[in-house]
Amino acid sequence: MLKRFLLYLNSKIAQTLPAEIIQKNMAKNWKNQWTEWKPQQLFPNTLAMYAVFSAKYFEPTLLPESCIIEFGCAEAEYLLTIAPKVKKAYGFDISPAFLKTARNNAQEQEITNVTFIERDLQQWLNKPDGLPKIEKRMSRDINDDDWYISHVFFGWILMYFAKNEDVFKMFRICNRLLPSAGHILIRESLMKDRLPRKVFSAAGGYMAVYRTYEEYREMIERSGFNIVVEDAIDHEEDTRHHIFLCSKETDIA
Repeated sequence: MLKRFLLYLNSKIAQTLPAEIIQKNMAKNWKNQWTEWKPQQLFPNTLAMYAVFSAKYFEPTLLPESCIIEFGCAEAEYLLTIAPKVKKAYGFDISPAFLKTARNNAQEQEITNVTFIERDLQQWLNKPDGLPKIEKRMSRDINDDDWYISHVFFGWILMYFAKNEDVFKMFRICNRLLPSAGHILIRESLMKDRLPRKVFSAAGGYMAVYRTYEEYREMIERSGFNIVVEDAIDHEEDTRHHIFLCSKETDIA
């Protein structure tokens, strides 16, 4: 009972904080405080639903020539399951501890077509030359002239962007990276129907923004994507874990 009250109190206080402070706390938390991330232990039912969804809808869109990015790859457990099916995979994360484990996992599984990049996506978004730089780096890595990123996967990362405008920026970057009919897969924690968004705050500096379904749908469609299929599973009293498979419909500037 006391734990629930403290969570409630922390979250109420978090609602009053400027977005910049929330963003700073979230980045610091994931970069310095978390050394492992084991969602299969925390959310086994959610991961089972995600696995069925991915096998049925996402993985059939992958081709041997596909190149994929996962933003927020953590220890890359999911990325490494699909990497053998594609030409090249990239995993981005802010945490050096997570990426060290991810590289070890790839080595143990003898998966050689994955590159891991330590990057604070918030800082990357605010650099006007961010996109050309990443394209140049990837082009050298793939070492051919006709490379393209065909799929982007967001693994529980957008909830750590304090501002909607930054989530929308990420979707716009995906629109520029992806070819026509390219795909993005999004899995996130959302508020349940008709409940307003909230900033969740817990002990140790952990913070996350739980947005509404309507917010995500609006940003997805405004950035030139169409939701092809989706699913969700209830998580806690007022939240659920959601997954979207989206296809690029139109180019945007």
